[in-house]
Amino acid sequence: MSTSLVPRPSLPSKKFLSHTEIRELVQNAPGDIVAQLVPEASVNLVVGDSGLGKTPLLMQLALCVAAGIPFLGQDVRQGKVLFVDFENGLLQLARLQETLAEYLGLEEVPASAVLLHQPSSLREVDASVREFQPRLVIVDALRGLDPQAERDNSSAAALIGGRQKIANELGMAWLLIHHIRKPDLKSAPDSLKNAPSVREWLLQAAGARALVNQSAVRIGIDSNVGGEAELIIRGHYKLKGEFGPWFIARAYEEAGEAVGYRRLAGIDLLSQEQREKFALLPLEFTFSEAERIYGKKGGKPTAEWLRRCLAAGLLVKTGQGKATRYRKPANPMIPQVMEPTM
Repeated sequence: MSTSLVPRPSLPSKKFLSHTEIRELVQNAPGDIVAQLVPEASVNLVVGDSGLGKTPLLMQLALCVAAGIPFLGQDVRQGKVLFVDFENGLLQLARLQETLAEYLGLEEVPASAVLLHQPSSLREVDASVREFQPRLVIVDALRGLDPQAERDNSSAAALIGGRQKIANELGMAWLLIHHIRKPDLKSAPDSLKNAPSVREWLLQAAGARALVNQSAVRIGIDSNVGGEAELIIRGHYKLKGEFGPWFIARAYEEAGEAVGYRRLAGIDLLSQEQREKFALLPLEFTFSEAERIYGKKGGKPTAEWLRRCLAAGLLVKTGQGKATRYRKPANPMIPQVMEPTM
């Protein structure tokens, strides 16, 4: 698969475009670089607290795009990747790339995954992007790229707008890694898992609100408590809506060192206790029967367990009220892609 970029066609000089003209302009657009996660010609924001593991997770994404292999179950469009680093040492990054490449089953780190280490200015980054012409640029982190971008909405809009111009020109995408504000211990926000929406959770992103509002896809990463998953990902894709949650587990080697990430699906989304109880459920049952098998009083723990089973595609719910029934499908659906909802 070719990794070269084809410059996007220039928009016509006329001010008004009919739907037919718009369709003609975009009919050959190849689509997302990472399915339902990173659109082409876009500037995107990844937000999470320090120490979660955003750098290795996004480095894994970089290697997947460079090698043309799925990232956490999502198809990718192969191409060159530029990882712009402002926060880590070269030795750390080299070891990280080698560990992740081995985990992904690659013989070596793809030559098309290139590192730009601690560039001196935003201008140098832009020049490097135009020279290398990558399909994807990952910046770790936004504060290193432009320390003024957090200051106010005008500065944030200037940063996003300048990068969008390059993205439109080359048909590539940017992923900007960003941090959350220092938490207010008196009024701590909901976890990403429990937040009413990812957009509400993203209110805690550091700096100007325009960083979030003007990004094409806004992705939140947070720790997950309970079960095998250590991380949770939720996002909002502009004009499509929210996606997720994706539950992400770290893979470990025998010595206990983390070597990569995998997305949980199906039975993997349940805790060990929930898996054991699920095996005891008959092919069809009522809520009361499930509550008796689960063995937890009050109804709420059973309801949460059944919701997890439904979300994982392990159960199907029919009927309402007293006629509600749950059943195990003959071929359990393992959801690989969470459809966006408006």
